[in-house]
Amino acid sequence: MVSVSPVEEKKYNFEITVDDTENKLKIQVYFGKKGVKQVVQGNKNSSLFEKVSSLISEPENLFKDKNEGIADEYIGSDESGKGDFFGPLVVAAFYTTAEISKRLKTLGVKDSKELSDSAIMEIAQKLKESFPENFEIFELTPEQYNKEYDSIGKNLNKLLTFAHSRAVEKLLDKHPAVKYVITDKFSSKSLDILTEPRFAKVKFIQETKAEKYPGVAAASILAREKVVLWFRNLEQKGIYLPKGASAAVDKTAEELARKYGKDNLYRICKTHFKNFSKI
Repeated sequence: MVSVSPVEEKKYNFEITVDDTENKLKIQVYFGKKGVKQVVQGNKNSSLFEKVSSLISEPENLFKDKNEGIADEYIGSDESGKGDFFGPLVVAAFYTTAEISKRLKTLGVKDSKELSDSAIMEIAQKLKESFPENFEIFELTPEQYNKEYDSIGKNLNKLLTFAHSRAVEKLLDKHPAVKYVITDKFSSKSLDILTEPRFAKVKFIQETKAEKYPGVAAASILAREKVVLWFRNLEQKGIYLPKGASAAVDKTAEELARKYGKDNLYRICKTHFKNFSKI
């Protein structure tokens, strides 16, 4: 008889232990930039090893979605701008049902990281026109971000928890019957609204790669649109800022510091980034 342990989430991977009393195997799954990698540890000469090795060529057989069968009605949330030195941090929350999720797919909704800026702008506009009561957006401009980051103890995860909570809270007040909230996982800490009595019946779920849920993907697009608009508004004023935190960002930051003074950059950048200390 073969026994399989529950999926255990580690810091860098997921693990499962498979035991047939004669042999015990450990299966480790890593999700990296180059894709999914599976590692099987144990007796390579055993029949169990052979069976498991054939199974992990289709990892969904072993790693079922722990939220499979979740209610069709839920709120999804995601953030954008977290990795950009310049620009705001934006969190969006989106309320969806089974029927709405079908419509989201017809609009081209998917993980915002897979879409160009022009596609983001187009789909976000359709979302806002089609579902005006189904979303909330919480934005921290760079200046607000820096103040909040300092006041919250200079902890990015706490800041993300605060921002996600504000967006989700506003949308839950609009749709109080919702029982599930799915957030793209950024830490092990729960949203700070979890303890509020009025949300006692709501199940808060944090999951990596949660953009697979249409509601989270829609939220990711709405959040990214705000970030794109922030950059485009500056471009209209003749200020062109690169996204991300690359060497090109360092060069631009140094040029702006020479022109306007380093102390004035807090209005357009996140000052706790290493890019700021390099100036």
